[in-house]
Amino acid sequence: MVIAIASLVIDTIEEHLGHGKTLPGIADELSKAFEHYKKFCKRNKMPACSFRFSLAKFNRKQYTNLPVLASCYKANVVKGMVYWVADYLNTFKDSQLDKQRACCGYALARFQSICDSAFAAH
Repeated sequence: MVIAIASLVIDTIEEHLGHGKTLPGIADELSKAFEHYKKFCKRNKMPACSFRFSLAKFNRKQYTNLPVLASCYKANVVKGMVYWVADYLNTFKDSQLDKQRACCGYALARFQSICDSAFAAH
């Protein structure tokens, strides 16, 4: 999940920045994504992580790095982020790739929901 969340978010940001993409530009967009995350958590009465999104926390200090969430995001937080990323990706509908990422985010959230239900029953 830590790779999927980070990769989907970074890929979306980089596509929407287009040719003007720079690491500082990506950092600015990660800050905006964090604000979206905080609002999502508040709206859904979920605990939010206080660690702001940054290039370092998404392992994106260089373009060659594979995006991965940092270990400061613990499992319970990452589980909640799965639901947030589905909501976040759903706000982008400009291209076919946006729609595919949104479907992927939804599928991850649905998978998490099924796992939660299955393990709660035991």
